[in-house]
Amino acid sequence: MLLGAIQSKVDEEELVIIQFKICCPQLDEGTCVYVIGSSLKLGQWKVQNGVKLNYSGDSFWQADCVMGKDDFPLKYPLGAFMIGMHALIGP
Repeated sequence: MLLGAIQSKVDEEELVIIQFKICCPQLDEGTCVYVIGSSLKLGQWKVQNGVKLNYSGDSFWQADCVMGKDDFPLKYPLGAFMIGMHALIGP
């Protein structure tokens, strides 16, 4: 039992909760918004494996993601992906 408690504490210390939140007034409420990036938790650049953000009202989408400290630094683009096409915004 003690070993399990120690392992849980180590696991908690190695994890962080990241909140992704974006405001996009030009998008409709029914639009699917994802965060993709280099880490496994962000789908390794594949939209279908990324973190889906939920519409929270007033043009905001957000989601929480538990990540390991070894996932940092995060690399992710800012962009919009439409059916059959995509556009990247930013550097």
